Amino acid sequence: MKAAVLELPDMRATGIAISHDMLESANRAAEALGRSRPFEITALRPGDQLPGALDLLATPGMGCVSVSELDAVLARASDPWSMRILSEAVNSQARVAASCSSVFLLARTGALDGGRATTSWFLAAELQARHPAITVEPDKILVRHGRTVTGGASLAHVDVMLAAIEMLTGSDVADLCARYQLIDRRTSQRPYMMLTVLIADDPDLVHAHDWIVSNLRRSFTTADLADAVGLHTRTLARRLQRATGLSPQAFVQYIRTDTALTLIRSGTTAEAAAHRVGYADASSLRRAIRRRETGRTSWSTAGHRPDSGQGTVSPRE
Repeated sequence: MKAAVLELPDMRATGIAISHDMLESANRAAEALGRSRPFEITALRPGDQLPGALDLLATPGMGCVSVSELDAVLARASDPWSMRILSEAVNSQARVAASCSSVFLLARTGALDGGRATTSWFLAAELQARHPAITVEPDKILVRHGRTVTGGASLAHVDVMLAAIEMLTGSDVADLCARYQLIDRRTSQRPYMMLTVLIADDPDLVHAHDWIVSNLRRSFTTADLADAVGLHTRTLARRLQRATGLSPQAFVQYIRTDTALTLIRSGTTAEAAAHRVGYADASSLRRAIRRRETGRTSWSTAGHRPDSGQGTVSPRE
């Protein structure tokens, strides 16, 4: 099979190296299993032609950490040659593996329309806003959909490449490749999410965050929170959804559990941490953390109905 690694000037050197290393690791894993090497690997740089009958195009991330940086990088990377190469790969039925900000490049071809995708957690809401035809799943490390594999930030490209290898060679080669490289099969970006990063550009949401931190011990409603920051409840819900992908209730619970985990890591007992952030006891806190880690806390960039403001966001059980 022919595999090409797209190497644009803005792409991270780590992602380019990961692409080549993972494909070569798959070749060696296949040899260890008594098979022939599955991949013929080439680099694809500006001006090159797409190899005929391509099976896989690896598209490493470009390391953007803000929307302004994303805009600048996309302006450079979305040149006619790059978009033609991506479109030709998609139209030729090749698999395309993209991570981080390069998912935005792939999205511009229309290849993800009507499907599911992910990107770095701090860019997920922006991907959803720019490409509403895509169902963005920001909590996922990677998403397989059709012939595409999309993933989170730069080092999630390891997971993306492993998934692409599995699609093309089977689970036995991919599993041995993972063992060789000491790769854990991660599934969620949730442990890495930082709300303060997501809301930094919105002073009202920063105010909401700080107000919640100051009122963790007590019960309050979404309407109370909205009143405290001078917003209508539906406006607050829309702004939170746009910036974080969280409902107001999930936003509050995330801050409570995040604060509790920080306290526990600094030596506070689980029982004491639970009371300091407003949970009835350590068991209630543990259940909330499990819900957060297993994805039962609402975190979605699409399809959220703004909260009416009447429900309590107290964690007490």
